[in-house]
Parts: sequence; C-alpha cells; structure tokens
Amino acid sequence: MSRIAPPRLLALAVLLGCGAEDDSIMDPGAAPPATPPNLAPVATSAIPAQSVPAGTNATLDLSQFFRDPDGDALTYSATSSDTLVAEAAVSGDRLILIALSRGEATAMVTASDGLGGEARQSFSVTVPNMPPMAEGEIASRTLVTGSTETLDLSSYFTDPEGDSLTYSAMSSHPLVAGVSVSGSELTMVGLAPGVAEATVTARDGEEAEARQSFELAVCAVPAGILHWWSADGSGADRIGGVDATLMHGAGYAEGVPGAGEAFSFDGVDAIALVPNAPTLKPAGPFSVMAWAKPGPDEASGSGTALGKGHPWQESWLLDNHNGRWRSVLRVRPGFGGDARVSGPRLVAGEWTHLAMTWDGQRLTFYVNGEAQGTHRAGSINPTDGPVGIGSRSEEGFSDDALEVEFEGEIDEAMFFGRALGEEEIGSVVRNTATGFCRS
Repeated sequence: MSRIAPPRLLALAVLLGCGAEDDSIMDPGAAPPATPPNLAPVATSAIPAQSVPAGTNATLDLSQFFRDPDGDALTYSATSSDTLVAEAAVSGDRLILIALSRGEATAMVTASDGLGGEARQSFSVTVPNMPPMAEGEIASRTLVTGSTETLDLSSYFTDPEGDSLTYSAMSSHPLVAGVSVSGSELTMVGLAPGVAEATVTARDGEEAEARQSFELAVCAVPAGILHWWSADGSGADRIGGVDATLMHGAGYAEGVPGAGEAFSFDGVDAIALVPNAPTLKPAGPFSVMAWAKPGPDEASGSGTALGKGHPWQESWLLDNHNGRWRSVLRVRPGFGGDARVSGPRLVAGEWTHLAMTWDGQRLTFYVNGEAQGTHRAGSINPTDGPVGIGSRSEEGFSDDALEVEFEGEIDEAMFFGRALGEEEIGSVVRNTATGFCRS
C-alpha cells in the first residue's frame, strides 16, 4: 500500500521545484558560456586605380577602405608586383606609392586585426609615359630672301625618360618661309619678304609631344649680310647675334620712314658699342652701310656714324668730316696711305643713306645709292677694337680730347661679308621705305 509524504517534505519539494526555474541559480557542474568568434576585417570600398608620374609619390588613407566589425585596431602591409615600376610602403594608416619608371604594376594591401583576421585589396598602379619638354626658347630669326639657315633642334627639346625624339615643323606662311626637318636638323628657307611663324613639334615613341613656335622674318636685303642692327627698340643684331650695348644716354627715336625706330645720340658721349667679332674683322672684301639723320649742330661738327676701332687705329669708318659725308679705309701700316672718299655736304634733319665697299683693291663710297668716287687701297688695317655706332670708342683717350660723337639718329646699320654692287646698294635704299620684311 502507498505512503503519503509528510507535509514538510511536500512543501520543500514545491520550493525546490519553483527554484529550478530561476536562472540566477546555476548548477555548479554546468559548462561556461562560449566566447563569440572573431570577425575578420572587411573592405568598405574598392581602392581606385592610381596613375603616378615617375619620380613622384602618391599617398592614400587606408582607413577609408577597410574596417573591423569588432572594432579591433587594424595594421596594414603592402606589396608591389613590379618594384622596378613602383614600390609600395605603409606608414600607420597611410599607403605610399613610389613611382620609379614607366609601366604598370599591381599593388596588394592587407589589413590585419592582430587576431588572425585579414582582408585584402589589389589595384593597378600606372606610371605613365612622360611627354617631351621644351628646353630653352628658340629665338626669332631673320632670313634674307633666297637664303637658308639650319638649326639643331636637339638643343631645344628633352625627354625626361631619355626616349628618342622625332621632329616635324610647319610654317604659317609657306610662301614666305619654308621649313623642313631631317633628323634633328631644321632647315629654314627665306622665299619672299614677310613674317611667318614656324612651329616645331618633338614627339616620343608614344606620340606624346612638346612644341615651340618662333618668328621667321624674311627680308629683302642683299645676300652676304653678316650683321644688322635695326635699332627697333633694342641693340640686337638680327643676323649675327653680336648685339650693341647702348651707353652714356644713347636711346631711340623715330627712324627712317618705313623702318621703325632708330638709335638716337646726343653728340656728347652717347654711343652704341658692338664688341669685336671675327666676322667684323675683315681681311677681304666687305660692305658697311647705315642711314644717318644729323641733328642741328652736326653740320658744324665731325661725328662718326659708324666705325671700327679706336681713333687713328680704325679699320674703316663712315663719318661727317667738317660738314661733309665721308668714308675712310685705314691701310695696313707700311702699305701706303689711307683711302678716303668724300661726298656731299650733310643737311640737318634729313635722312641720308651712307655705304662703303671694299673689293680688296678699291674703296667705293655711296650716298643714297649713288657712287661718289673710289680710292685705291690694297690692304686694310686689322684691329680688334669694337664697332661704334654714333661715335668711336675713345678707350685710351681723355674726355674731350676728340670730337667724334654724332648728334642725331642712325638706323639700319648693316655689315656684309662681300663688296656689294651699286644696284644692290640701291635696292637697300628703295626697300627701306617699303619695309625690308613686309610682304
């Protein structure tokens, strides 16, 4: 037969049964709860492809491209598939791409949480071709009609990567000036009076290019010109590059009609001084000429329009001697007397063209394109002295010891390496009025 439990035991059993449902009371023999698993870093956005010029660096903030779901601190590392093209380095959260040479590489970035979790991204790094560069400036050129000049273009372009360059050229007015290229040599041909713009292009093997443009003036002056001081706002020599330096107050004024500006001299000590050059020290035939406009006091003076060398040691000169235009050729010492040919009296305020030629045997003097006479001269006195425009260099002489300064304007001074004929000199006189370089 069954037994009935005492009431106290029943009450205890009820209390124990209710306590079994209270979570705060744990069984000492139960296992501890499991630790949540580590979550690996993740990429938040793709790292874009990078283009970095050779010799430069690019920096990316990697924290913008990775995160850790658990909030763990991330460390980064990076590699490059081609370290000859680009290297990859990391400093903290920064990725540094170092571009070394033209090409493409793949950069791999790894983000680590320190608990074995990683995320990776790869992207392309391009080091592009660097185009050629202009080096220096091609200066404006003056050509004589029918003349040819060449220029080595390799002196005016360079390629940062050392690529071989090919050249081409074009003229804005091919009937005025023609241009062509062979290798790196540019050939310029003066065809007709006028002004053209020449454009030269240098290209590398990937068709990247650099350009330079410069002015080509083609002028109707006789062949054989070596120097031309046109006085258009500077002492520049348009042909030979032996520039004049304006000194002691020399300046500029309105030039002979049709020819822009002229040198202006005060008749006191102003001068435009041209240094000696081999082409200005002739041993054989030459011609020299200029336009001159005397001031009001020049008629009673004796100023030099153009001369080579120091007083009494000149090679040649064009001057005003006691109110008359004159040309002088100094003969080599011991070879006879100097050659002199005089012309008409000068007129204050009037432009006059003066020219002298020496053919190796005779000096001929021209005024406004007309021969004034000749004088036999079988040699020329060589001198290393400078050319003076508007005076002669008085080096070695005390102030006021000589009166060789010209008062007035001098324009379009030219020097030729041959003896010009009367018709050629006449063409210079005529072409001045219409502009030597006008189409």
